[in-house]
Amino acid sequence: MAYFGTDTILYQQVAFRGTAQAGSGATTVVDANLVDFEDDFFNDKFYIKVLHNTNSVGNAPEFETRLIEDYATATGTFTVQDFSAAVETGDPFEIIPAWAFDKGGLGYTGKCGSGMAGSLTTIVVPSLSGFGNDYFNTIYKLQIVKNADGVGTVPEGEIVDITDYVSSTGTFTIDTLSVNAEEDDDVIILHKDAILIPKQKVFMGINGQVPLNEYFGTVGGSVAPDTAIWTVVEDNDASVQVFFSTTKGCLIIAGTVAANDGYMFTRSSRNYDPTDSNIISLSLKTRLKVTDLTGEFGFGFMDSDNNTPTADTFDTAAQHHATIHCDNDIVNFSTSEGTNETTDVSAQFSDNTLVIVEIVITASDVKLYTDGTLRATHSTRVPTNYMYVAYAAKNTNGITTGIIVRYNETWPQ
Repeated sequence: MAYFGTDTILYQQVAFRGTAQAGSGATTVVDANLVDFEDDFFNDKFYIKVLHNTNSVGNAPEFETRLIEDYATATGTFTVQDFSAAVETGDPFEIIPAWAFDKGGLGYTGKCGSGMAGSLTTIVVPSLSGFGNDYFNTIYKLQIVKNADGVGTVPEGEIVDITDYVSSTGTFTIDTLSVNAEEDDDVIILHKDAILIPKQKVFMGINGQVPLNEYFGTVGGSVAPDTAIWTVVEDNDASVQVFFSTTKGCLIIAGTVAANDGYMFTRSSRNYDPTDSNIISLSLKTRLKVTDLTGEFGFGFMDSDNNTPTADTFDTAAQHHATIHCDNDIVNFSTSEGTNETTDVSAQFSDNTLVIVEIVITASDVKLYTDGTLRATHSTRVPTNYMYVAYAAKNTNGITTGIIVRYNETWPQ
């Protein structure tokens, strides 16, 4: 159950969650999982808040907050000012920095007032009165962190925008909850800057499959891409090199010999499962330009069964994919789960012009964006196999095509 907003910077970065273990009491909280900080790290700068009295729900020290006076790293032992009742084994708690809940800070906690009528859009928190009318409007969100009548059930965990605030009564008008909030429900008010979007959570390593964040323009000149991530293939005089000079990116050149291939891919290091029940989408975002659209190139998500992602395979129907493929000036957005669905997006590409491309796969469709604008949605051919990231150029039509890739971001969320 979510007692504290797990989408918040406060939770993920500067607040900590624990469960009391043997040795805890009215002045001591022990959790051996919270070891290895420096001795005295938390002293006088953090509070412990007991989130739940496991043996006697609703009774002290549930929701009591006490200053940490001493911390012993070897055992994860916190000495605190006296709770009104002993903290017991199994009681969940959080450690909150003192600044986080000062007036003017990023967050505030409170409880829906006694006698408050159940409501989807109006929350009354008497303890949060007095800030001045409209203080929280638009820049803060409200989260129901505990449903007093049904712990662990909605609207517990829901986060909504605050649209109006009446200072004299502590009344918040909010966007609609899925179920009524009621008296004694616990809430937290969060500044929007304290809330992580899903993409931020992934790149911070908080959840999801392993992301890929490669900014080629920051790598030294004339070197191969990171071999821990990318497998590189260069036929004859084809070349795959990272440059920091005028090129500023990873340059993939097909070479001068007909049917030459230059390509790079992550099959050995980064494979992604778009059907993972723990994610809702799989995205690839890149900024690149092509030297000559008359040749052949491709990039995007490729089927892990394809261990040679040459440019001419980026629209192979038998292999699951979500890609951009170009041949002789025709640029197609192509997806497949065994049969192809394509959309001509040639108008979005031109020689030697940088374009930002984003491919987003969900359970129901695959979307293509260029420069932030939705260009195509494919809903009949959605790939479900494991896939990796690939970029390729091929000498076709007598053209030595090159792709310059500035960056690649790949993230499941």
